[in-house]
Amino acid sequence: MVVGRLGVSPSGIYLTSIYDTEEGESVVVVDLIAARKTTYVHGGQFFSWHPNGHEFLFEQQSEANPGLWLVEASTGEYRLLAKPAALSYTNLSGAVISPDGQVLAYCIGGIWMANADGSEPRQVLDSAAAVFSWSPDGRYLLYGEYPHGGSKSGTPSPLPHLWLMNREGQSVRALSLSWELGIVFTEHQLPVWSPTGRYIAHSSPLDPGFSYWQGKGEDHRADPLYAFENTGVYVEDVETGEIWLAAENALDPMWSPDGSMLAVAKMDEDEQVDIWIVNIDEQSLRQLTDTPELDRYPIWLRSQ
Repeated sequence: MVVGRLGVSPSGIYLTSIYDTEEGESVVVVDLIAARKTTYVHGGQFFSWHPNGHEFLFEQQSEANPGLWLVEASTGEYRLLAKPAALSYTNLSGAVISPDGQVLAYCIGGIWMANADGSEPRQVLDSAAAVFSWSPDGRYLLYGEYPHGGSKSGTPSPLPHLWLMNREGQSVRALSLSWELGIVFTEHQLPVWSPTGRYIAHSSPLDPGFSYWQGKGEDHRADPLYAFENTGVYVEDVETGEIWLAAENALDPMWSPDGSMLAVAKMDEDEQVDIWIVNIDEQSLRQLTDTPELDRYPIWLRSQ
């Protein structure tokens, strides 16, 4: 199989390997118990797992079947959840189902909420945004509005904040954490809740005025280390709004199952990228791997 960004289903049964192609993302699904590949989908975008652990949300971007689909991991069978109007269609910017499996939130020209089967959709935000994830208790949806253009002087506008809204699309409030468009979508750096719901970790520029797109023009994507420059992993206490820099020149935050540790991919002063572990209580950092390869996308596996 091709190894890309790795992920594990909530049930711990399925492993996903997601990699980019000219036609969109391709997703290989492996049954970890049976040790075999079960499903391969391509030509779209992987969003998130259904909390039932055996289905996932996938945007099919082909002209024949555009829209948001729920894919069965064991068979690859598709079920359509949302199909935007052809004339107004733009790619989705996130989709996620609440932990209780009841509410689907997705973004097509604004944020929509619906039943988990896609029925009874209603728009709760009409501005361009990106949907990221539900809080572990399912009370709040984490999202970000798209940044607006820079000032007339040519300097980039301040990075926009992340936001929370409740299941009714109300009680909106801003977090202290900011997000940067290029890091989120080009480097797949999504903010992640800790399993306890107390913290959110996210990759963001160290310099608030920095833009991911500046500096190297169109050639920056060819440099695998470019995204690490001027980027750090931050952690915010959701209740207090306190924010701290967990690791500099780092990406790919991933929480341990108990929420006590955060794994990141961090570049050192010699431009070597390894996996490091952040102890949340002590706010300390220790190196876990030491290889000349580009070590990225850590995942945690529960013991069977």
